[in-house]
Order: sequence, then structure tokens, then C-alpha cells
Amino acid sequence: ISDEQRNCGQGFCFFCLVFGCYEILGLIKFLLFEILIVHYDSYAVFDYTDFLNHIHHQRPDGLLTTCNGFNPCDLNSSDFGRVSVRGQQVNGVYEKQALREGQVTAAGCYYFSAWQLFKNCAMRYLQEVKESGRRFYVSEVYNEMLKEGRVVVSYPVKRFISFGRPHDVLSFKYWERVFLTPPIPSC
Repeated sequence: ISDEQRNCGQGFCFFCLVFGCYEILGLIKFLLFEILIVHYDSYAVFDYTDFLNHIHHQRPDGLLTTCNGFNPCDLNSSDFGRVSVRGQQVNGVYEKQALREGQVTAAGCYYFSAWQLFKNCAMRYLQEVKESGRRFYVSEVYNEMLKEGRVVVSYPVKRFISFGRPHDVLSFKYWERVFLTPPIPSC
């Protein structure tokens, strides 16, 4: 990759660093490997074996976990990724928006069927981000895949909570107390 591609304009960029390392080391054999990116600042409950079976039976180009259930950190928030879905088919991913009709919340796990596919789409998206001055979000790489006509599906999780901000942790602790505290006996 060129020096210009290595610097996306956002200062230190994990993706530019990884792309550069892969090219420098010449690890071509890894270009066909499936990859799974997981956000470390969230908690999701799902059956991992079923998740893998879902991937291997459907063979999508991309899959992201989604949540349509109660997420206390999501109340009146536009701080999350939203996924427009019809059935399990993803029609678009939109970061930092309030939840709208026909959307579910992105739940932090991002599967790509091949490193090369992810790299190509991420580099195109990174160029758009650089030109527009927006931030890079892994979830929005799926929009590039959709432009190519790739199959991207959602996998619903049972529960999801984000711990991305200190407020999210406090909100979780509040709701945990609400649901775990025994009710006051009636008179």
C-alpha cells in the first residue's frame, strides 16, 4: 500500500497499521482466512456453536451480531450502530444514530468471509472516511460490501450491553439493581 493509504488522516489508525504489516510481512496465505472482529467493550449473550453453524450453513460474505431486545444503554441514545434489516438480510449499517423503525442495534461482533474481502472494502471505505472527515467504524465496512452486491446477514443475540462509556457502566449497574433487588412486599 502507498504512504498515502497508510495515513488515513485520523492519526494512529489500527487498520492502516494492520494493512501495512500484512503487506510488509507478505502473509498472502492469510488473505483467504475468515476473520471475526469483536468489540471488547460490550457484553453479548449468544450460542457460539449456533453462531458458527449459522455462518457455515448460510455462507454469507459478512455477518454481524444484532440485538432487538432491551439494552439499558440504548435508551434515547444515538451512540450506537444501527442495522437496517429485512428478515436476516442486512440492507445498511448506520453508526451513531437513534434507533428507527426497521432497525436493530449492532451488537459488537463482525464476521467477514475472507481477509482480502474485508481489506478491499475497508480500504474503499477508509478513502471515503478520509475525504469526508468522518470517523472509521468497522460496522460501516458492510455498506461497501452491499454496494458490491455481497450477502450480509444479521445474527440476533439474546442479550447485549455496551460498556463503551462510563455512563453505560453506571446505567448497567442501575438496571442490574432494579432487576436483582427483591420487590418490596405489599401491605
